[in-house]
Amino acid sequence: MLSLFMRFLHLFLFSVSFIFISFASPVWAYKVVASIPPVASLVRAIAGEYGSVDILVDHSTSPHMYALKPSDLRKIGAADILFWIGPAYEAFLVKALENHAQKSVALMKAPHLRLYPLRFSDEHDHAGCHDCASISSSLPSPSSLSLDGHIWLDPDNGMQMAQEIAARLTILDPDHRQDYERRLQKLKERLEYVKMEIQATLQPYENQGFLVFHDGYQYFEKAFHLKAGQAMTLIPDVAPSAKRLSALKRLIQKRNVQCLFAESQFPSRLVKMLSEETKIKVGMLDPVGTPDLSYEDLLFSLMKSFSACLKEKS
Repeated sequence: MLSLFMRFLHLFLFSVSFIFISFASPVWAYKVVASIPPVASLVRAIAGEYGSVDILVDHSTSPHMYALKPSDLRKIGAADILFWIGPAYEAFLVKALENHAQKSVALMKAPHLRLYPLRFSDEHDHAGCHDCASISSSLPSPSSLSLDGHIWLDPDNGMQMAQEIAARLTILDPDHRQDYERRLQKLKERLEYVKMEIQATLQPYENQGFLVFHDGYQYFEKAFHLKAGQAMTLIPDVAPSAKRLSALKRLIQKRNVQCLFAESQFPSRLVKMLSEETKIKVGMLDPVGTPDLSYEDLLFSLMKSFSACLKEKS
């Protein structure tokens, strides 16, 4: 009899423990796929514990040169919703999302974004662009490349993206609408602080010239009033010609170019060669950050990279 009672007691305690754990532990209500780390960080800031977030392209690879793997296609198929920038930035996703239009959200279509055209087409100094004709013939259709896709590097755009994310998550999960609105407001407050800090830090360097590996920073430059950075190569996976290299050397000598920025996702041979020949300072920029980096910290990391390299030589 005692044995039967003990069995009943163990079963009862197990059931109670199971119920308690089920209520106490977070339940992933839906699966989100984000194309790149900055998009994932904004989704996490809004979704909190109500959604799990998978990233397609991490910080080790550039989206400009990415090709989808079978595991990526499985992630997309299993997702409840997918957030990406859009065809102007992640061309590798266009075909894969043809059959997933109902659950994919191109954040570049969010309302009230500041959008800028690619600068090599109408803003860069064409006198120094000796590669333009040959590069243009190798590019996809102009409609998919008319805009610069690095929209998240302007914090005001980041906020508009977050609003779109909150709206879409509310449609997917209306029971937690108030939570999404509350987190959105907190993110807005944090970004206002971030903007003031970055502006104050970078203000002394507004007129200093610099070179970047590829022209991916105009949203950050314009948001914080930096001088437009000249690009070493017009698109990252096309090597610049000898004429372009000569033009870059002349540009470094003639203009107030203080710093040359490399990027971890791209080969460093060109950067090393230019720095050795011109004795220019070298810095490192990362426009996407690591998967666990918050959106605010990504912006701060760019601020630190710019300010460290643009300081006048002692």
